[in-house]
Amino acid sequence: EFVPACKKELNLDGTLEELCKNKDAVKMVLDDMVAVGKKSGLFSFEQVKAITLCPDMFTVENDLLTPTLKSKRPKLKSHFASELSAMYSTLE
Repeated sequence: EFVPACKKELNLDGTLEELCKNKDAVKMVLDDMVAVGKKSGLFSFEQVKAITLCPDMFTVENDLLTPTLKSKRPKLKSHFASELSAMYSTLE
């Protein structure tokens, strides 16, 4: 859903990896998340402030999910450490 909608709305062309790195595409997803949060009655402090789009699926094979498909938070934290650090630095 994301790729065709993003390409159409932003008049972009490229692979999923390229779209995930495109600042306009990231902003489009973040704006949509904030709009859904507002519609659901979330307070400002409950809203997402920054996101990073990852083109790769979280799977058991790449050790980011358990066999029962639950997130392995410590693994995710270490796998995305640089992305998390970059997102937190934009908020300061």
